[in-house]
Amino acid sequence: MATYFMKKHGDFLGNRVLVSILSVSVTPDMGFARFYVSFLPDKEKQAMVDALNANVRKIRADIAKDLRHALRVIPVIEFYLDDSIAHASHMEELFKKLREEGEL
Repeated sequence: MATYFMKKHGDFLGNRVLVSILSVSVTPDMGFARFYVSFLPDKEKQAMVDALNANVRKIRADIAKDLRHALRVIPVIEFYLDDSIAHASHMEELFKKLREEGEL
């Protein structure tokens, strides 16, 4: 999905941005889908999420066009920033510091 996304919609994020879709949560009725995304480089990441949400109609229309024979309903899409990778990196730095100080 991330590759599809970058090919079709990478234009409003810039050429040098890698988008990772970390998870997707879809309601049982397929009415809503939440995409949890991360970016590299991670500068201005909230602005990139805002850009995705600002262009969600075009994204949804393109998905509907490509999957019209596979899905009966195309869900309403919302994008959310997933900071779990940055949080894990920060925790790893803290553990490394504790090991160096001999406290762990």
